[in-house]
Amino acid sequence: MTYNSADYLQNLEIGHIFQDHVMIELIKKGICLQCFASRQNQFKIGESIQGIEVKLDSRCTDTHRLSIEIGEKKATSNIWIPSGILRDDNSLFYVQGNYDIYFFFSKRTLKEYFKNTKPKIHYYNGTLRKFYIDFDVAKDLCEFWEETINKQ
Repeated sequence: MTYNSADYLQNLEIGHIFQDHVMIELIKKGICLQCFASRQNQFKIGESIQGIEVKLDSRCTDTHRLSIEIGEKKATSNIWIPSGILRDDNSLFYVQGNYDIYFFFSKRTLKEYFKNTKPKIHYYNGTLRKFYIDFDVAKDLCEFWEETINKQ
């Protein structure tokens, strides 16, 4: 996906650094995460061979909620395509958070929550659709959550 933002490559690198952090945290729990480096495999298969997608939510500890992505488009004039938890790929799990805390969800659970509760949808920059989950709800929905001490 190519965005009209000059910050795209910088944000991509920031996301990859966080993904590396999550890989280190998960291996401590016996969960090996191997992420695809190529965009070709990410689009064709998913973010990782194990079916785990990682999302950095840098403001989540400030807001005490997670911003869950459900749609995106390349430009404001294009149609919405499913992304995040609604993307049709190999992802079974969804890890979201920041360097202070992360949540490990079943993607199916997040999709069911979205379908059953019909939360308010928010739009960002005309190219992203998302909804919010408060930390208290996220802690009930997730498989596990972890407050980390390895801040970057």
